[in-house]
Amino acid sequence: MSISLDGIEPFTAIIRDGEDLYECRWDGHKKYNKPKSTAEPHIWSSVTLYTEEVIATREEWFNSWLSTHPNPTQEDILRFHQFTGDGDSWNDLTMNRGGETFTVSITSVKLGESKASMTYLDLKSHQQVNADFAIDKYTGALK
Repeated sequence: MSISLDGIEPFTAIIRDGEDLYECRWDGHKKYNKPKSTAEPHIWSSVTLYTEEVIATREEWFNSWLSTHPNPTQEDILRFHQFTGDGDSWNDLTMNRGGETFTVSITSVKLGESKASMTYLDLKSHQQVNADFAIDKYTGALK
């Protein structure tokens, strides 16, 4: 079944189906569907906000960071997202484009066997919220 995306803004959707992971992109003209490994980490950047060159640079930052953080904690990942860049506020991971378009929050969810632990960083109010959600051991659904 093919779905027309004409008139839909470009997007990237990450879909996990059992043990399979897919990166599905719509660039406004063409659909892309790329299988991804669930055994290795990935980073994605908005196709509407960043050029391919900037996306490649962000992937380089991520791969470099992974080489020094082979088993990152949730806190390590949050710090990476909050502080990584080269000083270009338009394209750093926490970005600010003249106060009009900017990163307002960072959310991280760590999945365990019986719970999901979420950390939400509100970058405008400098508040952090932590919450745990139980996971149904039979269905995997959050309770």
